[in-house]
Amino acid sequence: ANGQRTTLLLLMGLSWFATLFPVSGILKVGTFIADRMVVPSTFTVSIFGGRILSAWIMGESINQPASINTRRVFLTVKVVVVMVIFSFFWLKVDQRSSEWMNSFSLIQSSLKTCPRSAKSNLEMGKLYSGTVNAYAHMVDLPKSMSYLEKAEEIDPNYCDVNKEIATVLFQQGDYLNFEERLTNAVMCPFGMQGALDLWQRYWQAVTADPRGGLQARERMQKYEKVIADAIKQAQKEEEEARKKKPSGFVVGTVDEF
Repeated sequence: ANGQRTTLLLLMGLSWFATLFPVSGILKVGTFIADRMVVPSTFTVSIFGGRILSAWIMGESINQPASINTRRVFLTVKVVVVMVIFSFFWLKVDQRSSEWMNSFSLIQSSLKTCPRSAKSNLEMGKLYSGTVNAYAHMVDLPKSMSYLEKAEEIDPNYCDVNKEIATVLFQQGDYLNFEERLTNAVMCPFGMQGALDLWQRYWQAVTADPRGGLQARERMQKYEKVIADAIKQAQKEEEEARKKKPSGFVVGTVDEF
């Protein structure tokens, strides 16, 4: 009977764990979810962990010591062990709660959990770039660039990083590389809107400069051709994909460019 009850409890616990397997952290979801290294279902762990601890403390399923004094000693030791375990997890919860109080500590802890997270490296690069007003006092452009370059190294297709790198290059006065990065940012579908606004304001200013406006216009036209070629290539790939798909299947367009 005890064996059957234990088996049923085990199967029930495993079934609860299975429902939250995607967020267990055992399998990584892309490069963006770094804060998912968690025990599946805290509620499940609490119920079954409490059941196991209570059975252990009360001496269920084990032979009780003959001596009352010995029994008390064993019980005291078990209670102390449980208190140590609870104190440890209390400290962990308190630490984790404090990390959620501001962006810097949260991203920092995220990088400790998953240092190969492109998203976390990008966000840390933003904090050091001075683009976040709340952290303007901790501007460190070289450090910001190192985080952004690491994000790009982790995921070369993570095009969001181009706009942030362009921002750092502009502050460093590296305008030629800034223009190239800004062009890549405009071609990124995720951050295109913000990059396009910066593109328009930048080229409007530099082409109006009487000293270098002509050269700036030539560079602008070169980058406009790069963007136009990218649009044509995307349209070509879209058309080829549409031909391969069965009728009735809708393929996204490149109108966002």
